[in-house]
Amino acid sequence: MKNDTFYIKSVTISNLFGYKDIKWELLPDVNILGGINGSGKSTIMTAIYELTTAGFLDDRLVNLMDNVEIEFTNGAVIRWENEKATLKTYQPDDKFRYKVDTTKTDEDGMFKVQKSRFQDKNGNILKIGLLGESICIDMLSAFEQMKLRQDISEIIGDTRLQTSLDLMLYKEINKRNEMLVSSIRFLTLINNHKEIVRLQKELQEIMYTEDSNKEFDEKIDKLEETINNKLDFTSQSLIDIHEVLDNFFSSTGKTSVKDSGTFMFMSGKDKINYLQLSTGEKQLLLVLLKTFNTENRNGIMLLDEADLGMHIEWKEKLISTLRDINPNLQIITTTHAPSIIRGWFDNVQEMSDISTDN
Repeated sequence: MKNDTFYIKSVTISNLFGYKDIKWELLPDVNILGGINGSGKSTIMTAIYELTTAGFLDDRLVNLMDNVEIEFTNGAVIRWENEKATLKTYQPDDKFRYKVDTTKTDEDGMFKVQKSRFQDKNGNILKIGLLGESICIDMLSAFEQMKLRQDISEIIGDTRLQTSLDLMLYKEINKRNEMLVSSIRFLTLINNHKEIVRLQKELQEIMYTEDSNKEFDEKIDKLEETINNKLDFTSQSLIDIHEVLDNFFSSTGKTSVKDSGTFMFMSGKDKINYLQLSTGEKQLLLVLLKTFNTENRNGIMLLDEADLGMHIEWKEKLISTLRDINPNLQIITTTHAPSIIRGWFDNVQEMSDISTDN
């Protein structure tokens, strides 16, 4: 599977909440799901993420649906079933993986049984871990902003971390820096960035102060070639995130400090760190970090109302920006914001479009 380029083709869920069936046909680029609160958007998104990364559902979701089937464009399929059994009737099938808790039984002595199977187009049974090795799979929910326990921030060694959003940012920044350092690019990227700025200034000075002649033209061509060579090297790097951030933050008067691996920002004359940003700014930074950290690999990005708290102008260009950063991502998002679907009307479906009451 590692050499395949594939995405989620469809999601089928039976008896969601005990009364509705879901059949969702997905596009390979962008999928936007709308619907009223409580209609099941977040439940579907979480089920997709948990089944594609672990193969089983969290206890909170198990009783909310009977069966789930996730089909991929390469023919691979994840099948999940929710059953009940007793110690006498429980008979595992070697074609499935099982998750069983016999300590929790109902009045009839029955316990919950989760059955999961991941198979390729030829019917061969695969380990669910192979999916994560083949493509990036990540999820971000705007509802994961609870306050951290004090001991968690103390264990990490940074008591400035106050919420789960802070913790996720901390992890993504560390992941980004580890990726840069491990490839021995970090210092080279920073030096290249500074060198490009210096060369661009030199190019401007020559163009404004010297008269056009053969020597002038050769000097210009050589400088432009040098700049382009350096840009070719840095264009694929994770340092590009600063330009994107500055584009979004221009309306707030903030600019990113480009030679910092800790994400500092200039706000007027003050230098602040990422933990001092507003919730909406943090949310945007986290979405961008997660996307940049995919390093242009094939992947699936699940965003459950991740635009909450963002400015309307940011929402309008969010999806297009994510696609520009990594055009190989299949973006699956839920939202209540009309502004986020601008330019993507053909990619929108409502819960009523994909569900049938049984």
